[in-house]
Amino acid sequence: MTFVPTRKTKHPTRSTPSAHRNCRRCPGIRSGHWRWPESPSARRCSPSSTRRRPGHQPPDTDAPFTAVSPLRRLQYGGMGDGAGLVGRDSEIEQLRAALSAARSGAASALFLIGEPGIGKTRLATEAVGLAVESGIIAVRGRVSTVGPIVPYRPLIEALQALSRTENLPELESLGTYGAVLSRLIPGLSDPLGSTPSAVGSPVVVAEALLRLLTLVGDKRGCLFVLDDLHDADAETLAIVEYLVDNLHPAPVALLLASRAEPCAATDLAVISRQRGTATVLEPQPLNREQVQQLAAQRLELGADEIPVDVVDRLTTGSAGNPFLVEELAYAFSKQGFEEADGPAVPVSVARSVSRRTDRLGPNALMILTTAAVIGQRFPIDLLQHATGAAEGEVVATVHAGVGAQLVQSDSPAPDWYAFRHPLTAEALISDLTPSERAGHSGRVADAIAARYPGLPGEWCARSAELRERSGELAEASRLYAEAGRRALATGAVRSAITLLVRADLDPDGDPEHRAGPAR
Repeated sequence: MTFVPTRKTKHPTRSTPSAHRNCRRCPGIRSGHWRWPESPSARRCSPSSTRRRPGHQPPDTDAPFTAVSPLRRLQYGGMGDGAGLVGRDSEIEQLRAALSAARSGAASALFLIGEPGIGKTRLATEAVGLAVESGIIAVRGRVSTVGPIVPYRPLIEALQALSRTENLPELESLGTYGAVLSRLIPGLSDPLGSTPSAVGSPVVVAEALLRLLTLVGDKRGCLFVLDDLHDADAETLAIVEYLVDNLHPAPVALLLASRAEPCAATDLAVISRQRGTATVLEPQPLNREQVQQLAAQRLELGADEIPVDVVDRLTTGSAGNPFLVEELAYAFSKQGFEEADGPAVPVSVARSVSRRTDRLGPNALMILTTAAVIGQRFPIDLLQHATGAAEGEVVATVHAGVGAQLVQSDSPAPDWYAFRHPLTAEALISDLTPSERAGHSGRVADAIAARYPGLPGEWCARSAELRERSGELAEASRLYAEAGRRALATGAVRSAITLLVRADLDPDGDPEHRAGPAR
């Protein structure tokens, strides 16, 4: 980012806010010593998602913008330059374009849709940092993830934050709509002096909010961020839909974040994209090079200081999810890169998986934990057999897991599914006590034996592992030996040696029984 110094003005000696309002040496009031050149990408904004307000006069390009100190950046939580984000250059460019458009009097709406941990909130935070640095008024609210649903919660949070600054216009200027907003923001008096009553229709609230945002962004533009909309109440989403559809001609950039799961918020994103009223940004998983870069950045190491095998395991274990990359990288560094087995499942990851599983229903934990015991990949019919649950319940739970970004269809294999991240299965198993793990393993091994007579293919070695975990060492030893013989017969000598070594589990067992009949 290039900053261009502009002329300075004499600093006022009076300490009243009005004296400093037009002072270019008071950051966060009106303007400052720096201006941020318009991004070239701002001129490429899509007409379908960016619309200019008729009669709006864009700010003079020579006029200075708000100067933001490093401390002020930290207060807003954003880096402001994208330096802390890896693999998100395209998203940052589109955010810059939306902000530049808002400054020029154009409206734009963007949805950030992605799985948990993919970086939606960090991108939203970055957008706020960019907005503050460029002199744009940033307003942010998020849905609570704990406790009961509170109607209008993210809107109330955003408006309360705005009311604590000098950027909230006088509600009298909104007429009757000001009275509507005063009932949403505790502590604000009704400009009409009417008796407090219910907030009213979501459409009325939406229009009041739209008029307020138009006033807020009239001179410099406004960024309005709403996060975690997958948990939002119906009234809030109705207001969001109204704002997206009627944002023109407000000088406002809307940034709306939601998980990529079946919910009203993602439905709204799809519909808005089809209508041409919003752009949908879907951050993608990081590739191996980006995983290495992010891990090195978070551990404050050079990229070449992280062993190649650790990078491979970070990439595989995280499936490119930035949150998982960071948690695993920290766990690796804490344990030591030289440890062969790698770290245990990070507590934060286990908690995240547990929270998402609990939301799927009373038996979801049991069903998905059994699936994890089966393996990274699992067939529906085997899962139903192992759990003893009704087929409809198992199918519904797995489909809900797909929606919660825990599992995914393992095409082209029909009726097979896989956990999206290897850590998800490990996190589910890590919550089991040793006796619970043994019980699950034994039941799954019994189900495999019943479902696949003779244990063809990979099921032989998998059953051996499960029998070992369940404490059935003699049977595990026999199965390992059988799997080893099969591997040797196909010419896989190294695999055969590994399996045959593992067959030596039961010191009291019969070696000939472990070896099987001579061939």
